[in-house]
Amino acid sequence: MHRRDFLYGGVMATLIGRVLGDVTLDGAQQPPAGGPPPQGAPATPVAPAAAPTPPARRLQMDCYTRVLQWLRDPDEIAEAAIEMTFTGVEPTITGGAGHIDPAKVTTELPAFVKVMQKHGLKVTQVRGGNQTSVEQPNLEPMVAAMGQCGARYYWCGTDSYDVTKPIQPQLDAIKKKVDAFVKLNEKHNTTLMYHTRAGATSVGSVVWDLLYVLKDFDPKYVGLHWDTGHMALHGGNMWELLMRTAGPYVVAMSWKDRTWQQSLGFLGEGGPFPGPDPAAGGRRRWCRWAREWWTSSVTRPCCATSASTGRWSSKRSIRSGASSVAPTRSRCRANRSSAR
Repeated sequence: MHRRDFLYGGVMATLIGRVLGDVTLDGAQQPPAGGPPPQGAPATPVAPAAAPTPPARRLQMDCYTRVLQWLRDPDEIAEAAIEMTFTGVEPTITGGAGHIDPAKVTTELPAFVKVMQKHGLKVTQVRGGNQTSVEQPNLEPMVAAMGQCGARYYWCGTDSYDVTKPIQPQLDAIKKKVDAFVKLNEKHNTTLMYHTRAGATSVGSVVWDLLYVLKDFDPKYVGLHWDTGHMALHGGNMWELLMRTAGPYVVAMSWKDRTWQQSLGFLGEGGPFPGPDPAAGGRRRWCRWAREWWTSSVTRPCCATSASTGRWSSKRSIRSGASSVAPTRSRCRANRSSAR
């Protein structure tokens, strides 16, 4: 199936509609419809008024310009995005290979947006640097420039836990930083998105921790940038429960192609996992091999992305049982950015 057919088609649209429409966090706090009966009137139940059906919203697919770092001319970036059938562009406002210099964002971002608009593309979100507070360099100028250009959504750095200290006080401290972000976003009509990055020390990797931080803030000004690749690391389809719970705060989604692979590190074995081989003993032989492999003292599972395909894969490290994660990212990113 073509990627566009999958995302725009009935299957994915139905799933997203059900999941993001499940207002789990605030649904239980709504007052009962109809109110109390008049004094002296019989307490007959009042049927709640039927809620109006919200209009269907078409996904907007944005090209993350990090995958086009070798292109430096905005016109060429726009042409590449159009060729890949994207309807918008998400520029990188970072140092190094970023397409917009953070120190010159007030002039370079408006110019970049105008070029994209000339080609019929939208710029509704940007990727900032690794800032995690409003006091860090170039954050407020970037947000101000976004507000003037109509690019409402942005995501930056990920907070990290200090595992040598209690976790709860660290989350309470992050609440104060979020409060400052919300005040800034209210001023410029923008929205901060926290990226759901995997990792034992990454705040938001289990989602529940960020929901504890965000639950007292308006999703109009702060929410989640849901990464399907990182969230796929939750076993047992845990991602669905997390997504249903986080629904009211999911502002945008980062789509990543991924596939599990086995890489044993010897005899040239590896590649996509084909499943048990009936000709070689079927399920019993595979289960016995898997049990022996998982209990090995020198191998541990971890996840990485392929430098050539950008796909998520299961990798094993034989370096004293330590896991390793490749620094590369997905080659295909598509985001949905729309006001909640």
